[in-house]
Amino acid sequence: MTSAVSPVNRDHVALAVRTATGLDDVDVSELVPYEYAKSAPLYAATVTISDAAVPVLVKDVTVSAQLAGASHVKPSFLHNPSREPAIYRDVLGDVDGPAAYFGHHFDPVTATTLLVVEHVDGLELGDVGELSVWTDTARWLGAFHASHSADAVAGVDVIVHDRELYSRWLERAISAAQRLPAPELRRVERVLDVYRTTAIDRLVAAPPTLVHGELYPSNVIIGGAQLDGTLREVGIRICPVDWETAGVGPAMVDLAALTTGDWTPDARDSMVDAYQETSGAVPGADFDVELAACQLQLAVQWMGWFVGHAPPSWHARSWIDEAERAASRMT
Repeated sequence: MTSAVSPVNRDHVALAVRTATGLDDVDVSELVPYEYAKSAPLYAATVTISDAAVPVLVKDVTVSAQLAGASHVKPSFLHNPSREPAIYRDVLGDVDGPAAYFGHHFDPVTATTLLVVEHVDGLELGDVGELSVWTDTARWLGAFHASHSADAVAGVDVIVHDRELYSRWLERAISAAQRLPAPELRRVERVLDVYRTTAIDRLVAAPPTLVHGELYPSNVIIGGAQLDGTLREVGIRICPVDWETAGVGPAMVDLAALTTGDWTPDARDSMVDAYQETSGAVPGADFDVELAACQLQLAVQWMGWFVGHAPPSWHARSWIDEAERAASRMT
């Protein structure tokens, strides 16, 4: 997962925690690679702060440290190693659910940037089968969007979902499509035409808010979920992780990511209804078209990412099928 000589060490983690907390009595133990890392190297550790032991995850957010699957598909214009630490430090501190921030550290010698956050024990949302947990996640998302406008990230270098960004995704998808057999190429060309002529205008016109950017089920940890998929009686904690693509854009890009996959119409409607309860979004045709535009945007984005490479298992689905379903709701 990492090189033989890791740039991550306990002294750097301890320094990050001391700087963030303002406390000197900090000790770090058990710094070991974390097996569930996806896009960036992760390490599990125990940090003792004034005799209180706290489990943490240490994420190496250095661009050059990306794991192989992520470095193949994520374009360079998305990367900014300072973004995720700033989101945790400056934005998420007053939000119920996300992991607590315990500091970050930049090493000028190795150009390594580390982020230290609370290790929330639980399962990925995709491993939890109860629909009520998914609708609770949609409610959490609606409340988050309602309370965090674009102004919430003033001063943070987030991704801006504007016409230029959408045009980049379109160009990448066009390039990727040239590798496809003729029948699939024609399918992609049809949905890209809808994206170009209709969806981009809808996306640009949508009111901008703070968005996670990749709120797929694999990026939501359900605290309180047990290995067998059951839930502890004390209740659950909805903990979105991996905020490196946080941005300002249409709110429903997050709802679109949450509801991707082979859901029944009733199940997907339950999540959409739950989101509307807390977001203040008004149900109706405009809402449905904006959601479809965001679903199409995500499909186009993923088609463009997987140029010559298979998607990681947590994103393994037919994004062309997803694009066609979304495009059909735009016309």
